[in-house]
Amino acid sequence: MGPKALELSAIRDALIRQEDTIIFALIERAQYAQNGVVYDPARPERLLPRGQGKNDSFLDFMLLETERLHARVRRYTSPDEYAFFPQRIPAPELPTLSFEPILHPCVANLNERIKALYIQKLIPAMCRSGDDAQHGSSVVADVAALQAISKRVHYGFFVAESKFLSQKEEYTRLIRAGDDDGIMALLTNAAVEERVLRRVRKKASTFGREIDLGDDAMSEGEISMRLDPEVIVGLYRDYVIPLTKVAEVQYLRQRVDAAVIAFHGPARGLVHRVVERHFAPSHQLQDNAAPGLLRCAEPAEALQAVMNNKAHHAVVILEQGDSGVQNAAINLLRDTPLQVIGEIKGSATFRLLSPVPLQSVTRLRARRETLRLCQSWLRRVLPHVVDLDEMPDADVRTADDAPPWGTTLGVAGHERTAYLADSDTQIHPELSVIVDVADELKERVRCVILSHLKDTAPAAGNEKTLALFGLSDGAGSLARALDVFSRRRINMTHLQSHADLQEEGRYILFCELQGHANSQTIADALEEVRGCVNFVRVLGSF
Repeated sequence: MGPKALELSAIRDALIRQEDTIIFALIERAQYAQNGVVYDPARPERLLPRGQGKNDSFLDFMLLETERLHARVRRYTSPDEYAFFPQRIPAPELPTLSFEPILHPCVANLNERIKALYIQKLIPAMCRSGDDAQHGSSVVADVAALQAISKRVHYGFFVAESKFLSQKEEYTRLIRAGDDDGIMALLTNAAVEERVLRRVRKKASTFGREIDLGDDAMSEGEISMRLDPEVIVGLYRDYVIPLTKVAEVQYLRQRVDAAVIAFHGPARGLVHRVVERHFAPSHQLQDNAAPGLLRCAEPAEALQAVMNNKAHHAVVILEQGDSGVQNAAINLLRDTPLQVIGEIKGSATFRLLSPVPLQSVTRLRARRETLRLCQSWLRRVLPHVVDLDEMPDADVRTADDAPPWGTTLGVAGHERTAYLADSDTQIHPELSVIVDVADELKERVRCVILSHLKDTAPAAGNEKTLALFGLSDGAGSLARALDVFSRRRINMTHLQSHADLQEEGRYILFCELQGHANSQTIADALEEVRGCVNFVRVLGSF
C-alpha cells in the first residue's frame, strides 16, 4: 500500500470492489430468517460452549473468535482494517509489518455503531421474521457482512486524507474552528453519492436475481430476486455513506496538530499518568491540540499502533519497580523497526488508608506489586496484622484502575481493614489516611518512547545510546566486546544480560552508552563490536 493509495482513482477502485463484497455478503445473509436469538446476550446457553462469552451474544462470540484468529495473522495491523473487539484480540504471531505512513494517526473506530445499525435496522429489513434454527449459518454470514461494511466505512480515512491534501488550507481552517458541519459540507459531493447509489442498485439487481434459463423470455417484473435491491440501496444511502462521512469527519478532527500516543497499562495507572504529564506540556506551550492517548493491552500492540500509523509514538515500559530492565521488553525491542527517541521516568508513593486507627487494623489489602515493594516497611508498621488480602494488579481492559478497596467496604470482616493505595488514588469518604509510606519506597517506572523517526541530526555530545548485542558461543566474546568500549574510552552506564526468547541457550546484552550513535567514536566502536558478537541492534539515541 503506497502513495498511490491516496489517488482518487485508486480510492474509487477500492470502494467499487468493496461494494461487490458487501452485496454478496448481504445476499448470503438474506436467505436465513432474522434469528433474533443470536443477537441476544441472554441467549440460551446451548448456543455457546460452556463457560464462554458470559456477557456476549452468539454473534459477539463468533465475531470475537474470528477476529482472534485473524489477529494472529496480523489482519488488524493493516491501516484499512479495524477490529470490533480491539481490546480483546491477541498480538500477531507472524512477523509484524511496517506500513508507509500514508494516513495521519487516528484512534476513531465506528464498529460499535455499525454493529448496532446492522442488527437493529438492516436485519429486519432484509430477513424474514422468525427463527429457522440456522443460527450458525446466520452468524457466519453476519461476520462476513459486518467485516465488509466496517472496511468500507473506515476506508473513509483514505478519502478524507486525499481531500484534505487537495484543499489543505480550507480544511485546516474548519478543523481548527471545530466546524463539523462545515467539514461535512466540504466533504459531501452529492453527484458522486448518486452515482454510487445507481451503481449499487445495478449490481444488487444483477447479483441478486435467481438465474433461470428462461430469463430472456421474462419481463423485469417476473424475474425472482433473492434480496430486494432497494434494501441494499437503502443500506448505502441511509447508513454506509453517512457513516463513512462521520468517519471522515472524525479523522479530520484529529488531522491537524494532535499527536496520538500509544501506551500499555491500566487506565489511570502509573504509566498512564506519566505519559499524560510528559506529553501534555507540548500542546499547552505550543497551543496545539491535546495529544490523544491510545491505551493498549500489550506492549506489542502499542508498537504495532505506530507501525500501522494509528499512533505517532509508542511508550513501552523498560523498567518497573526494582527488578531491572524487563526481559520481555528487550526481546520485543530487538525485533521492532521503530527507533527509541526518548525516555520517561516516573514514580508513585503510597499511603495507608483505613476506617479505624492503625493499632486497630487486623487485615491489609493491596495490589500484589505494592505489597512486594513495601513488605519490609509493613512488617515494621503493622507487625500485628494477621491477614493479607492480595488483589491482582489492575487489568488493562478495565475502564479505571481499581482502588484496593474495590467492593469490600461495608462487607463483614472488613471494618478493620487497611488499604495500601497509590497516593494519587482518590480517597473513599469512609476512609482516612492513617500513615504515609516511607518516601524511599516509591514505585518507579522507566519507559522508552518509540517512533518511525530516523535520527540523522549530528551528535550534540550529551546524548546516550541504547543497544543490544547477541553473544556468540566462543569463549571470551563478552570480554572482547567490552574491551572495544574500554579502549575507545566510551562510558557504559548500564549492562544487563537477558535470555534470548528466540534461541534457547543464547543471551542478549542490553547496554547504555554515553554518546550518540551518529558520533564517529560510537559508530566506529559499534562496527568493531560486530566482529565479536552475533548481532548488534542500535535501539536509538536521545
